[in-house]
Amino acid sequence: NGKERKNFSYDVDYRYVVLDTERGTAWIAGRYGLSKVDLDGKLLAKTPVMGSSVCIEPDTGYVWCASYQGAWWRMDAEGRYVIGDGESVTQKWLCVMAK
Repeated sequence: NGKERKNFSYDVDYRYVVLDTERGTAWIAGRYGLSKVDLDGKLLAKTPVMGSSVCIEPDTGYVWCASYQGAWWRMDAEGRYVIGDGESVTQKWLCVMAK
């Protein structure tokens, strides 16, 4: 409905925020890494991936991130790498589609 339901402050240089409403968390991507926080802004996980596009798999909570370095990564819900391509240097954007 467009109304603000939650507001918190997380002191980072952020570029992209995606909410995982199923798990009550948010992933914040920026110049200094990708951070997972709860909805009060408490840091839960952090990776060095500098994301430019982030999306969440609704069923698993896994995170897909296209980085500023031109690579892409899939991480579990705790921010651990599952698969990735640290070699590419192309622009990538991500979007998870429902089944």
